[in-house]
Amino acid sequence: MGRSVKYTQSLVDQFCEGLSQGKTLRSLCAGDSMPSHTQVRRWLQQKADFQRRYRQAIEESAENFEAKILEEVEALTADNARVAQIKINTWFKIMGQRNPNRYGENKKSEPPFTPIKTVQEMTDEELQHCLNDTLTQARNREQEGSGFE
Repeated sequence: MGRSVKYTQSLVDQFCEGLSQGKTLRSLCAGDSMPSHTQVRRWLQQKADFQRRYRQAIEESAENFEAKILEEVEALTADNARVAQIKINTWFKIMGQRNPNRYGENKKSEPPFTPIKTVQEMTDEELQHCLNDTLTQARNREQEGSGFE
Protein backbone atom coordinates (compact mmCIF):
# COMPACT_ATOMS: atom_id res chain seq x y z
CA MET A 1 0.00 0.00 0.00
CA GLY A 2 2.00 2.96 -1.17
CA ARG A 3 5.38 3.94 0.12
CA SER A 4 6.99 7.00 1.61
CA VAL A 5 7.44 9.53 -1.18
CA LYS A 6 8.73 13.07 -1.35
CA TYR A 7 6.14 15.85 -1.16
CA THR A 8 6.17 17.71 -4.48
CA GLN A 9 3.68 19.96 -6.23
CA SER A 10 3.54 17.49 -9.12
CA LEU A 11 2.67 14.62 -6.78
CA VAL A 12 0.03 16.70 -5.01
CA ASP A 13 -1.48 17.64 -8.40
CA GLN A 14 -1.61 13.99 -9.49
CA PHE A 15 -2.97 12.81 -6.15
CA CYS A 16 -5.68 15.47 -5.93
CA GLU A 17 -6.67 14.92 -9.56
CA GLY A 18 -7.31 11.27 -8.72
CA LEU A 19 -9.39 12.27 -5.71
CA SER A 20 -11.41 14.78 -7.71
CA GLN A 21 -12.18 12.07 -10.29
CA GLY A 22 -13.76 9.98 -7.52
CA LYS A 23 -10.93 7.58 -6.75
CA THR A 24 -10.73 6.49 -3.14
CA LEU A 25 -7.87 7.29 -0.81
CA ARG A 26 -7.20 3.57 -0.52
CA SER A 27 -6.92 3.05 -4.28
CA LEU A 28 -4.67 6.09 -4.73
CA CYS A 29 -2.35 5.07 -1.90
CA ALA A 30 -2.00 1.60 -3.43
CA GLY A 31 0.05 3.04 -6.30
CA ASP A 32 3.83 2.61 -6.04
CA SER A 33 4.52 6.26 -6.81
CA MET A 34 1.88 7.50 -4.36
CA PRO A 35 2.15 8.27 -0.65
CA SER A 36 0.98 5.77 1.93
CA HIS A 37 -2.27 6.32 3.77
CA THR A 38 -0.28 7.26 6.88
CA GLN A 39 1.79 9.76 4.93
CA VAL A 40 -1.36 11.39 3.50
CA ARG A 41 -2.77 11.76 7.01
CA ARG A 42 0.50 13.32 8.16
CA TRP A 43 0.48 15.78 5.25
CA LEU A 44 -3.11 16.72 6.10
CA GLN A 45 -1.97 17.61 9.61
CA GLN A 46 1.24 19.39 8.65
CA LYS A 47 0.69 21.04 5.26
CA ALA A 48 -2.04 23.68 4.97
CA ASP A 49 -1.83 23.80 1.17
CA PHE A 50 -2.27 20.03 0.91
CA GLN A 51 -5.17 20.17 3.35
CA ARG A 52 -6.88 22.84 1.21
CA ARG A 53 -6.25 20.99 -2.06
CA TYR A 54 -7.37 17.66 -0.58
CA ARG A 55 -10.62 19.17 0.72
CA GLN A 56 -11.29 20.85 -2.63
CA ALA A 57 -10.63 17.62 -4.53
CA ILE A 58 -13.01 15.68 -2.28
CA GLU A 59 -15.73 18.30 -2.82
CA GLU A 60 -15.16 18.24 -6.58
CA SER A 61 -15.46 14.45 -6.60
CA ALA A 62 -19.07 14.81 -5.48
CA GLU A 63 -19.81 16.53 -8.78
CA ASN A 64 -18.47 13.50 -10.65
CA PHE A 65 -21.10 11.44 -8.89
CA GLU A 66 -23.72 13.82 -10.29
CA ALA A 67 -22.54 12.87 -13.76
CA LYS A 68 -22.69 9.18 -12.85
CA ILE A 69 -26.23 9.63 -11.58
CA LEU A 70 -27.31 11.33 -14.79
CA GLU A 71 -25.77 8.55 -16.87
CA GLU A 72 -27.47 5.93 -14.72
CA VAL A 73 -30.83 7.69 -14.92
CA GLU A 74 -30.64 8.03 -18.68
CA ALA A 75 -29.91 4.31 -18.98
CA LEU A 76 -32.82 3.26 -16.73
CA THR A 77 -35.12 0.53 -17.90
CA ALA A 78 -37.74 -1.49 -16.09
CA ASP A 79 -35.22 -4.33 -15.89
CA ASN A 80 -32.41 -2.38 -14.20
CA ALA A 81 -34.39 0.15 -12.15
CA ARG A 82 -33.89 -1.58 -8.78
CA VAL A 83 -30.12 -1.83 -9.20
CA ALA A 84 -30.02 1.76 -10.44
CA GLN A 85 -31.94 2.88 -7.36
CA ILE A 86 -29.36 1.30 -5.08
CA LYS A 87 -26.47 2.88 -7.02
CA ILE A 88 -28.08 6.32 -7.08
CA ASN A 89 -28.93 6.29 -3.38
CA THR A 90 -25.38 5.15 -2.55
CA TRP A 91 -23.86 7.90 -4.70
CA PHE A 92 -26.08 10.48 -2.99
CA LYS A 93 -24.79 9.35 0.40
CA ILE A 94 -21.19 9.59 -0.81
CA MET A 95 -21.89 13.03 -2.26
CA GLY A 96 -23.30 14.16 1.09
CA GLN A 97 -20.17 12.98 2.86
CA ARG A 98 -17.79 14.53 0.35
CA ASN A 99 -19.56 17.88 -0.01
CA PRO A 100 -21.96 18.32 2.92
CA ASN A 101 -22.53 22.02 2.22
CA ARG A 102 -24.14 21.16 -1.08
CA TYR A 103 -25.37 17.57 -0.69
CA GLY A 104 -25.49 16.99 3.07
CA GLU A 105 -28.52 15.68 4.91
CA ASN A 106 -29.40 19.14 6.20
CA LYS A 107 -30.17 20.11 2.60
CA LYS A 108 -33.71 19.81 1.33
CA SER A 109 -32.68 17.68 -1.64
CA GLU A 110 -33.40 14.00 -1.44
CA PRO A 111 -32.29 11.18 -3.68
CA PRO A 112 -34.63 11.46 -6.67
CA PHE A 113 -35.54 7.80 -6.90
CA THR A 114 -37.18 6.37 -3.81
CA PRO A 115 -40.33 4.49 -4.81
CA ILE A 116 -42.72 3.37 -2.11
CA LYS A 117 -43.40 0.17 -4.01
CA THR A 118 -40.80 -2.18 -5.32
CA VAL A 119 -40.19 -2.00 -9.05
CA GLN A 120 -41.92 -5.34 -9.47
CA GLU A 121 -45.05 -3.97 -7.74
CA MET A 122 -45.24 -0.81 -9.86
CA THR A 123 -47.49 -0.52 -12.87
CA ASP A 124 -45.88 0.55 -16.12
CA GLU A 125 -47.39 4.03 -15.67
CA GLU A 126 -46.05 4.37 -12.11
CA LEU A 127 -42.60 3.24 -13.18
CA GLN A 128 -42.56 5.63 -16.14
CA HIS A 129 -43.68 8.50 -13.89
CA CYS A 130 -40.96 7.67 -11.36
CA LEU A 131 -38.30 7.46 -14.08
CA ASN A 132 -39.42 10.78 -15.58
CA ASP A 133 -39.32 12.49 -12.17
CA THR A 134 -35.85 11.09 -11.54
CA LEU A 135 -34.54 12.33 -14.87
CA THR A 136 -36.07 15.79 -14.34
CA GLN A 137 -34.57 16.12 -10.86
CA ALA A 138 -31.17 14.94 -12.05
CA ARG A 139 -31.18 17.46 -14.91
CA ASN A 140 -32.20 20.22 -12.50
CA ARG A 141 -29.22 19.35 -10.29
CA GLU A 142 -26.92 19.52 -13.30
CA GLN A 143 -28.25 22.99 -14.17
CA GLU A 144 -27.59 24.26 -10.63
CA GLY A 145 -23.90 24.50 -11.49
CA SER A 146 -20.81 23.52 -9.65
CA GLY A 147 -21.80 24.77 -6.22
CA PHE A 148 -18.60 26.82 -5.85
CA GLU A 149 -19.33 30.46 -5.08
